Order: sequence, then C-alpha cells, then structure tokens
Amino acid sequence: YKTQTTAVVSREEFLDVVCDALTLYKYVGPNQRADLLLACRIKERKESVTVLLCGTSGCGKSTLSSLLGNRLGITTVVSTDSIRHMMRSFVEEKENPLLYASTYHAGDCLDPVAVAQAKAKNKAKKLSVISHSNADADKDSPPSRTEVPSKKQMAIEGYKAQSEMIIGSLDRLITTWEERKESLIVEGVHLSLNFVMGLMKKHPSVIPFMVYITNEEKHMERFAVRAKYMTLDPAKNRYVKYIQNIRAIQEYLCNRADKHRVPKVNNTNVDRSVAAIHATVFSCLRRREAGEQFYDPHTNTAAMVDEEYRSQCAANSSSSKGMFQLIQRKGSSRNLMALLNTDGSVAKAWPVDAGDGSGNGNDGTGSEKSVGNPMYGPLQIGKAEPVNLQFGSFGISAWPSDTGCTSHAGSADDSKADGTDTGSRYLSSCCSTPKMSDDNSKELVKC
Repeated sequence: YKTQTTAVVSREEFLDVVCDALTLYKYVGPNQRADLLLACRIKERKESVTVLLCGTSGCGKSTLSSLLGNRLGITTVVSTDSIRHMMRSFVEEKENPLLYASTYHAGDCLDPVAVAQAKAKNKAKKLSVISHSNADADKDSPPSRTEVPSKKQMAIEGYKAQSEMIIGSLDRLITTWEERKESLIVEGVHLSLNFVMGLMKKHPSVIPFMVYITNEEKHMERFAVRAKYMTLDPAKNRYVKYIQNIRAIQEYLCNRADKHRVPKVNNTNVDRSVAAIHATVFSCLRRREAGEQFYDPHTNTAAMVDEEYRSQCAANSSSSKGMFQLIQRKGSSRNLMALLNTDGSVAKAWPVDAGDGSGNGNDGTGSEKSVGNPMYGPLQIGKAEPVNLQFGSFGISAWPSDTGCTSHAGSADDSKADGTDTGSRYLSSCCSTPKMSDDNSKELVKC
C-alpha cells in the first residue's frame, strides 16, 4: 500500500509544488522560495536561531514570545525568571537575598555606600587607563567625596547585579541548544543589553530585540491583571508600587539599546510586533546565508538586525500611494475610493458607480463613468483629523486624533439621508461627515 501511494520527488520539485500551492491561495511574497527553504533547514535542524526578547516587567514579552514561537514553529520558549527560580533551589534566601528579590526592588538588597564606593573605584580606574598623567595628579589630590546614589540609580544597580547572576546559566543553555541545532526563544528582564552583546559575540545564532512600552499609563494598566483584586492601588499591587523603578529600568535598557543598535519594538500592538519580528528574523537569516553576521565586532552593535527591522517597519507602514493602489485594485464596498495622506487623513475621495451591483466599478466602456469627480463637500476633514473608512474585505482601523476621538464613515444605506441635504447624487454612496449619529457608528465593522 505504501509503495502504491507514496511518490518520491526531489527537493526542488517539492518546493515548486508548495510555491504553486501558496500562489494559488494568494500567499505570495518577494522571497517566498528562499524563506521556505530557510524554514525547512531550521525545522530539519540543519541550522538554528536564538531570538532574545529583552524588556522590563509588563511590556508583553511573555505573550510576544509565545505568539512568535507559534509563528516560527519554535517549541522551546525559556524565561529568565525560570532560570532564577531554578537557581533559588540551590541557595537559601538568607545567604543570597538578592536572588530572591524581584528586579524592580533588587536595589533594596544592596548597600548604597558600597555601591557608591564601587562606582567611584570604577570611574577612577577608567580615568587611569585614559591618561597616566591624570592618574598621578589624582594621587596627590585628596580623594573626592563619595555621593550616595539616588533611588533610581539603586534600582538600576540592583537590576544589573541580579542580571549578572542569571547570565552565566543562560549562556550555557544557549550553548547546548546551538550544539544540538535547535532553535530557541528567550525572554526576560534579566537580558541586560551589555550581556546581550556578549552573547551575540559568542553565539552567532542570537538575534536580539528590545521590547518596551512608551506610554506610562498604558504600561501601568497592564499590571492590573496581575493584582489579586484587579486594582491599580499601590497598596495592593506591588507592580504599581514600584512603577517608577520599572520605568527607570526600561529607560536604562532603551538607552543601551540605542547605543548597541538593538532594534526597539514598541509593543502597543502585539500583532504588528509579531509580524515585524517574524519578517526581521527571516531577513536576517537570508543575509546570514549570504555570509554576513548578526554581530558587528568592530562597533559592538547589532547593526544588521537594526537595519532589517527598520526596513520592515518602513515597508509595513501604509503610505497614501500604496493605500490608493490597494483601493483601486480591490474596489470599495462603500462605493468610495479615497486618497489618503501619510498621517491617515483623506486628501481626496471619488464616488464609484456600482454598475454590476457588486461594489465594483464599471470597466469604463459603458456610457456611465466608473469613477466620479473628486468630492470635497461632505469630506471637509481637517488635515490632521483621521477617519475610519472600510474598503471591501480590507479595513483601515481608526486613527486616534489628538483628543482621543475618531471620525467614522457611514454605510451606503445610512448616508442616503445626507445625500438629500447636499443635492449630490454621489452622496448616497460615500461616507458621511465626521459628525454622525450613534446609530451609524454602531454599524461599523471594526478591523
């Protein structure tokens, strides 16, 4: 039975069949065949990739890592918190209280005076390396007074001290996975950028990303689900209590990411973040196949990863030209074509005659025009004011305005009443003004 039903084909023929099937179902990409070949090599353990997701507490690293693992087909997702928990089983809390503390209040376990003296010693050591003459002058001069670090500095120093304890075990873990040609995703707050660059220098499969949240209020709201009573009360939510320490650690990580050119992912939209990281990983793998390296030893940066991430973000941003081409190609379920500015505002709009009743315009050979004249009357929308237009199966989500509100587009049936006021025959098939009733807004389909 197996002999009769099994067909043996070469890899090239198999790739041809798969690519033809993907094309049939409209899954077409510029590097489709190369990406498919890379995916096969990773799945067959001929090469591996290690994705590092750095970031402080509450920025969405765990959710992002699980979704990314599902997208890339990577079954092993490791959190640095699990490594810390494993290390706790070998030492008592009295012996090492720093290991048992959370990163955002690990500074409470350190002696401020000892930290200040250590920082002063490191500073003097750097100065002595720069200039021996300055070092001799410092010996004759009285020692400078040691200043006690602030709470923000202590939070960062505590975070760095605990991260240094974790990074050794993580290094050995990545080494084991690389030797077995298995891919891995590592997420955690302990991935300090200084240690990440050391991992990139030692392990050629490491691709790092820095995950962060820009808005402090949005960041704080994420901690509500972690509290026992779903509250943002600092007395009942320890994350909110130490939010300033968490934000200070994030600021430190972002500054180090800028220095080492590690791509920063503003994780306000998890779907967009997963798509950008997914595309960046495959772009980097293609360049590695061409002989390039993720890590630049001359500048101690991840320049190649940063370049690919920026190019992916630029390619996925909706420009007015690209959006207009999409609208022209797909037509409009609301019988409206629009030319959008780069900020999402409407520059022009054209009514489309649905001659066949399907929402698609005529082919231009009939007596009626398929596209009407540009409309300005009902679409007097401010330059920076966004709108929400729905185009067939492709929806454009609402862009928030400065006041936090959005303007919406009414359906073709609901806007007939507006057409009688202005006297234009095209208004029955166009979107209404931003000032619309609540009934129309409820019928919008959110994408």
